[in-house]
Amino acid sequence: MSILPFSSRGRPPSRPRPPYPVLLRILAWALLLGHEMGGTALAGPTETAAHRMLERVIGTSAAAQISLALRSPAIGTDGNPSEEFTIDGVPGNIVIQATTPSALTQGAGWYLKYVARADVMLRGSAPALAAQLPAPPATIRRVASVPHRYAFNDTNDGYTDPYLPWAGWENQLDLMALHGINEVYITVGTDTVFYQLMQRYGYAEDEVRRWIPDPAHQPWWVLQNMAGGDFPISQALLAKRAETGRRIADRARELGITPVFPGYWGTVPTDFATRNAGADVVQQGTWVGYERPAWLNPTTPLFQQIAADYYALSAQILGDSTMYKLDPMHEGGQLGQVNLTHAATAIETALQAARPGATWVILAWEGNPSNVLLAGIADKSRLLLLASEADRYPTWDSAQRWPDVPYALGSIYNYGGRNIMGANARATVERWFADRQGPNAHRLRGVALFSEAWTANPAVAELLSELPWHDTPFALDDW
Repeated sequence: MSILPFSSRGRPPSRPRPPYPVLLRILAWALLLGHEMGGTALAGPTETAAHRMLERVIGTSAAAQISLALRSPAIGTDGNPSEEFTIDGVPGNIVIQATTPSALTQGAGWYLKYVARADVMLRGSAPALAAQLPAPPATIRRVASVPHRYAFNDTNDGYTDPYLPWAGWENQLDLMALHGINEVYITVGTDTVFYQLMQRYGYAEDEVRRWIPDPAHQPWWVLQNMAGGDFPISQALLAKRAETGRRIADRARELGITPVFPGYWGTVPTDFATRNAGADVVQQGTWVGYERPAWLNPTTPLFQQIAADYYALSAQILGDSTMYKLDPMHEGGQLGQVNLTHAATAIETALQAARPGATWVILAWEGNPSNVLLAGIADKSRLLLLASEADRYPTWDSAQRWPDVPYALGSIYNYGGRNIMGANARATVERWFADRQGPNAHRLRGVALFSEAWTANPAVAELLSELPWHDTPFALDDW
């Protein structure tokens, strides 16, 4: 929305007039504009960051025709603030208002897709646009049905581009923002967290570098599946990844996207007990031929100490977050003498001590998480389960497998480095709306875009990212 210049309405006065009436008129118009925009008269840092994102994606000329503004949310029937956006305006002067930063950028993406007919997929380059942007024939209003719109499989960096430079990350974050994604899993820089952490517990820096795999294999190291490699990671690469990881996280925050970081559940080198007297360590054996890192018993005091150091280093290197991903016993592992229920309680305790109120994000994959583990999590309202295979099986009833656990309905529509172009799109849509309307409605809290390689199938990513913004079921063929 812009303020048009005032008309002189006749000849100007022959002598200068005091500026105060003009200033008062400008102030009045600013207050009126602020009232119309829900209290936002001037662009704040959120609107500025969102507009810069638009400039990067569609160019400065087109972005100049779109104004973005936050406004106060209405309170819904459930007592919670409504997350929504509206699109209005006239040709060449498009007005997008929203109640959250993510809804604001989603509103811009919705306008580009459904009004300007621009090809702004979750990958790709700048779209072709008319010189004068069109306006919608009537006001468009969309309300989010869930608060969590999550992106990135644990394996993303390994299968998509483990050495993606900042320009590529910047473009990915911009396009995510345009699709309303408000949570993204970031592992870049976690290597530096462990690099510094293990030096506090008896390891020389070159020993830690030999334990940390190269970037292409780090996703599985973070998952406690493997460690080490053919050569030590270099100090220069660690420093570069720490800088890039912080830059990714900071930009995500600017765009209203919560960076989700790996949490700590006990990963240590296999000889950790020889360096730390009294450490209770369970060897984890191998995973598809690779030696797994060992597991420090979470129910011990030493675990709480190391976890506190881990979260402090993570905040120092990558910044704070309200969401951390933790997956004990991912794809097997050895419990040893550890009680898994008690271990989950200890992991939750460490997380909440370091980040009070944080959400524990956990992956539903194969047999995990087990009910034995879930039984140890005291506050399940601070748990978000990524139901990554909700589209895959002939029957789907999360209430039977994970009772009382909030979840994000997801799909792994691409596995590994495969080039198969396909997805269970119809099942995803049908199960999404069935859960929204059925007994699981109160537990369906999000959608999870969980392909193992991010750029493999942008059409399905488009579909999943839209689900939270559709009020009623729609025909997939029409979509």
